[in-house]
Amino acid sequence: MARGAVFASPFKAVTISAPDTNQLQAVAKTILQANFERYRRFMDVDEGRVDPNEWKLVRTKDQVGVYLERPSRKTFSPFQVHPVAVQSVLQPLLCVGPTPGTLDNVMLGVASREDSNDLSRAAVLSTLQTPTTADPFQSVAVKWTELDVRLKSMGLVKNHDCVETEVDEKSVVVLTTEELTPVHEVSSSTVDGIVHVLTKTSDWLQLYEAVVMLRRIVAHHSEVVTTKQVEEFLRPLALECDSLRSTPSKNGLLACVECFRFLPRPVLERPLLGGAHPEVLDVLVRRSVCEKKFLRDTAATAAEELSARLAGLPLLAAVARYGTSKNAKLCGTAAKIIASSLLRLQQGQQSLAHKGSESLRSVYRALAAFRESKDSTARTEASSSFQRLGELLGAQELELGLKEALPGVGQAGVVARILKDAFATTNGAKTRPRMGTLRDRMR
Repeated sequence: MARGAVFASPFKAVTISAPDTNQLQAVAKTILQANFERYRRFMDVDEGRVDPNEWKLVRTKDQVGVYLERPSRKTFSPFQVHPVAVQSVLQPLLCVGPTPGTLDNVMLGVASREDSNDLSRAAVLSTLQTPTTADPFQSVAVKWTELDVRLKSMGLVKNHDCVETEVDEKSVVVLTTEELTPVHEVSSSTVDGIVHVLTKTSDWLQLYEAVVMLRRIVAHHSEVVTTKQVEEFLRPLALECDSLRSTPSKNGLLACVECFRFLPRPVLERPLLGGAHPEVLDVLVRRSVCEKKFLRDTAATAAEELSARLAGLPLLAAVARYGTSKNAKLCGTAAKIIASSLLRLQQGQQSLAHKGSESLRSVYRALAAFRESKDSTARTEASSSFQRLGELLGAQELELGLKEALPGVGQAGVVARILKDAFATTNGAKTRPRMGTLRDRMR
């Protein structure tokens, strides 16, 4: 068939059963995931260099080379049955090199419909998955095409029929922390280049790649990151976390997780909590209550890592600003961060510095507000926080601090109830064991 010829399928529409459809989609997804992992290691670890000991060049055209994976030599026992069956799997192909084209060619592949004929000189036999509003760049279709054969012009053979499952996956895959690979020849100047891209570029894909590179450096080379660089990239990182695109947002939130997990506390604390309005903390709290579950879960993980790394009064005071928030869910997240931070201090047997400071009084006021919140999580975490404060500070110090933070005759009852709940386990009267049946006790 001539290149570029307009044609339709010579066959009738093919109906594929639901089990077969699910199986084809599962196989296609498995192949994509496996090859994406190999591609990532080929680009990140091997830096795009083909190992001739692993790949054999079988064809070249223009600047493109096609390689066939060399079969690995296996030794077999003389008592093993049918050793040839092990080598019956298909050998992977590797295609490397630039292909000539124009911007129109690129946009045709991005914007055209995958379930229409005359794409890649193939006709659609059945469409298994069509693009949707939720997944606009994913489709799966079964197509038919003809493979041109060299000897066709001599009349010896005919073109070969080929039925294929075509999968279009144009979405961006967000790597987990375990999938991040080290960077070759990394230095502090590498981080400076990333900061420059984050602060000067508006293209979302370049920003995405810069955040991925930052994640790799933080996860494997945290020693090259300085406090000044953290101060510079925190604001653009917060903007990435707050992006309307789900993929950059999750990528940015994962970068926060890794910063809190791998960067030293002295490098993080002042840039993150030193300002009057910590933007990263605000984004984490807001993202933890957003409508998308995978973003909520990632933000919650980041908040947990933050509580573990920076447990102390500066973090408590920064989160206490949400004590005046009218959003009950935000109050729940803030109360959870405070409770988690206090638990870390308690587990590490650390003291709470600046016991009589205004920062600690602001924490008291915030927890008192959370205790009366409409959100059950806020109420529960606030009660737990007062119990942990009682264990860290002692009954007398907590009572004095609460009276200073909540002055006035009208607040005396609130202070009394907080103290009663905080020390209910230790000071509560022991209940008498019940003896006999209810009828016997009523006599």
